[in-house]
Amino acid sequence: MASNQCSHAEGSSTTASGDASHAEGDGTLASGNQSHAEGNNTLASGISSHSEGSGTTASNITSHAEGALTIASGASSHAEGYQTTASGDYSHAEGLQTTASGYTSHAEGYLTKAFGLYSHAEGSRTTASGDSSHAEGKSTVAIGESSHAGGSGSTASGTTSFVHGYNSIAGGTNTIVLGANITGTTADTTYVDRLNIKNLFTGTSITNLGIDVNGNVVSGATSIGPISVSGTTLYSNNPSTSDFSTNNTIAFGSNAGNGATGATNSNFLGQNAGSGATSGYQSNFLGQFAGRGATNAYGSNFLGAYAGGFASSANYSNFIGYAAGNLATNASFSNFIGNGAGVRAINANNSNFLGTVAGVDAVNASYSNFLGVSAGDSATGATYSNFLGREAGSGATSASYSNFMGYQAGKEATGATNSNFFGNQAGSGATNASNSNFFGTGAGKNSSGNTVNAFGVNAGQNNGLSGMTIFANSSLPSYVDRAAATAAITLGNGASAGSTYLYYNQTTFAIEGVRL
Repeated sequence: MASNQCSHAEGSSTTASGDASHAEGDGTLASGNQSHAEGNNTLASGISSHSEGSGTTASNITSHAEGALTIASGASSHAEGYQTTASGDYSHAEGLQTTASGYTSHAEGYLTKAFGLYSHAEGSRTTASGDSSHAEGKSTVAIGESSHAGGSGSTASGTTSFVHGYNSIAGGTNTIVLGANITGTTADTTYVDRLNIKNLFTGTSITNLGIDVNGNVVSGATSIGPISVSGTTLYSNNPSTSDFSTNNTIAFGSNAGNGATGATNSNFLGQNAGSGATSGYQSNFLGQFAGRGATNAYGSNFLGAYAGGFASSANYSNFIGYAAGNLATNASFSNFIGNGAGVRAINANNSNFLGTVAGVDAVNASYSNFLGVSAGDSATGATYSNFLGREAGSGATSASYSNFMGYQAGKEATGATNSNFFGNQAGSGATNASNSNFFGTGAGKNSSGNTVNAFGVNAGQNNGLSGMTIFANSSLPSYVDRAAATAAITLGNGASAGSTYLYYNQTTFAIEGVRL
């Protein structure tokens, strides 16, 4: 039946219903304008479409389906073979049960799928889902943009990655993998099973690669005098260093790095440096017994004989000086600098102990800064505090959130939380002096009152009263009366303009001021 103008139907049960359409054969239908259906049970419904063969469908403008049970549903698409589908615009599917659904994609072979824009899948059961990707061979998958997968069972998931071989993966950007059962995830890196080089350049070698008689690149221990190379580890021969379980490592010294585990990208220099260390990757152990037996000390630096020896949970820390941080525990993100600094310190993470034996035996002194010889020595319960000066805060207990500055300031002070002691021996020996402020040499020394403010040399020394504000007599002059004070405190006598001078009035028994 030819039902529209200029249409033509011939054969058996054919229909040409589109303008200028043409149907021929058996059971064919040309419904699109200028369409052409021929063969057996074919359908050309798109404008200027063409279907031929058996059970084929061309449903979009200028599409073409041929063969058996093929479908061309994308604009200007082409499906050929058996049970192929070209659903993407300008796509092409050919072979057996292939699918080209991406824009301008191409699928060919058996059960191949081209899903990505401009993708191409060929071979058997391959899939190209990344834009501009290419999958070939058997059961390969190209997922990354502009990626290429070849061989059998291999996957290229990284952007612009390339894999060819059996059951291998190229997962990084610009990663290239050649061979079987290789997983490459590092960007801009080439992975191979074996490497054979036909021609070599001449020059000085800086790595431990070697070439065998067949031109193969091989690895193995390379010895230059007292120095050996094994894999990516450089170590000394005499005295010997042995029992490596690391890579990308440098170890020099008798037993340096011996038994160290998880210590990749680290350096061990000195007798027994870092021996037995665990999880000490990206760290530096420099000095005799430095970092020996240290655990969870990754990202740290142990510099000096015995520095960081048997330290635990001291990651991302710096222990510099003889025995600095030795036996320290829970001292991560800390800096102990000076001979003996932070020795046996416990729970002193995120702290800085600078000076000879600063913070030695400190307990619960996290987030604190002890600067000076013996500063914070044996201090306990001194978190979030700052002790600056020789022996400042030495032996202090329960002195959190406090600041002690000066020689022996806050030494052996107890119960002095939230306090500030400034001056030589200020607050030294003070007990129960919380929420107090002592300013001046000896201010608040051996006092026992809390919530006290003492100003001046020896102000409040041995004081036992709480809730007081104390001025040293030497800092607060006394006059018979106000007239005597105003006569004495003048610009002519050396007073400073724009200042207020306090004094004690012997007549009124009050503290008064002269304002200039």
